[in-house]
Amino acid sequence: MVSIAKYVITAWLIFGWLTLAAQFGLPAHLPEGPVLPVGAVVDSGLQHSPALRAAALGLLQQQDLVASAVNLPNPQVVLQNTTGNFFTVGFQQNLDFPTVYAAQKELQVANVSLAERAQAVELEDQKYLLQVLYVELQYRYALLQWNRSQDSVLALLADQAARQFAAGEIDYLQSSYPLAASAQQRAAFDQSKGEFWGILYKLKMLAGIAQDFLPSATSRQPDPNLASLSLNFVGDNAALSYLSQSVAVNGRALHLERQRALPSLSVGIINNGERATTYPNRIYGGIGIPLWFWQYKSKIAAAKTAVTVSEARLDAKRLVLSADLAQALPQNEMLYQGLRSYETQILPNAAALKSAANRMFVAGLRSYSEYLRSLNDVANMELAYWETWKNYQLNSIYIHYLCGKL
Repeated sequence: MVSIAKYVITAWLIFGWLTLAAQFGLPAHLPEGPVLPVGAVVDSGLQHSPALRAAALGLLQQQDLVASAVNLPNPQVVLQNTTGNFFTVGFQQNLDFPTVYAAQKELQVANVSLAERAQAVELEDQKYLLQVLYVELQYRYALLQWNRSQDSVLALLADQAARQFAAGEIDYLQSSYPLAASAQQRAAFDQSKGEFWGILYKLKMLAGIAQDFLPSATSRQPDPNLASLSLNFVGDNAALSYLSQSVAVNGRALHLERQRALPSLSVGIINNGERATTYPNRIYGGIGIPLWFWQYKSKIAAAKTAVTVSEARLDAKRLVLSADLAQALPQNEMLYQGLRSYETQILPNAAALKSAANRMFVAGLRSYSEYLRSLNDVANMELAYWETWKNYQLNSIYIHYLCGKL
């Protein structure tokens, strides 16, 4: 039942890839093009990113608002006929308490800094996304090359088995093993091509690259020093910096609400007397009493709550990032040790096993089924190595992302 399910899933994957290829024109040939390192792809993606352009425009918008942060009320020009004999023109200006305008300016400057932090968050997110996709492309390209090599070997075995069966040297059961293995490997090869092209097209679109390209063979080198990082390293994370600035912005907003609860002012000039008075125009002033105290009190209370909420969000994000780092660090050490084991022990032993199996098969000491079983064991070791390699690369990138070190 398990074998049947495996073949059904494989057939479904092949059909799905063929449908995708027909719909989007995925090429059946192997990839070609120049080798682009991860730095070039990331730089191109950052220049092409609409999200980063939007973040830059958001920063520009907040900078433009600094000049209007004072926000004085419009002056009033009044026309009065106090005595009934003539009309006189006057001028009146209402003002908040002077400290209100300083608080408004401080709040807007804090919003500019918040927009800068938002831009930094978007930049880190884009870097992380592009680097993860590049590692995935490297992994898919490695599997594509591996599957192509396996396909060539098993195709030769299937051809040899077919000729031996036609010559009567082996029975049908012996010849069916390499034929089935070759067909299954060809399916895996076709599937790996579809997976590679899918990742490549996605990365090209996000990075704004028109031509096909190949990933570099170089990768992030194992860094055992990552295991010594402290959980405090998440303090450099861009998201924490943004939330910290949000606390500052809400603090400035609270300060502004408190200043608005102070008395307002008004000044003006108008002639309320007869035309022939000694001083035809008279200056007057007034004070606005914050009598409706409950509305100021409720706004101040709401601003205090906003500060508390922003502080809680900062603590929550710091807790999540610290927990993620606490999980990622031991995983990084485990993957690093696993990678070393594969490179120093498992892969050399797999190569020796494959060489021995080749010699024994050529010497006629192993049947097709026994030889294919040995090749399958070696293949599982090699595939497990690439899976460990990918997981280590992704885990290392994630740790640097958590620590704000991309």
